[in-house]
Amino acid sequence: MNTYQIKRGDTLWALSRRFHTTVDALARANHIANPNLIYAGAQLKIPGSADTFEPASKPPPNRPP
Repeated sequence: MNTYQIKRGDTLWALSRRFHTTVDALARANHIANPNLIYAGAQLKIPGSADTFEPASKPPPNRPP
């Protein structure tokens, strides 16, 4: 299971779309009673992401010189 550090402006809804999961799954995995209340800087466990984690942006591929 991967983790993600919550940033200012993040919402569980947006993060659920980013990590291909649901708000409910994120809330359950992180024992969040109120899905509308998350804190910047907190670590969020991403359920089901062991093999499927994709960062939002990928670094450009290395090109030979």
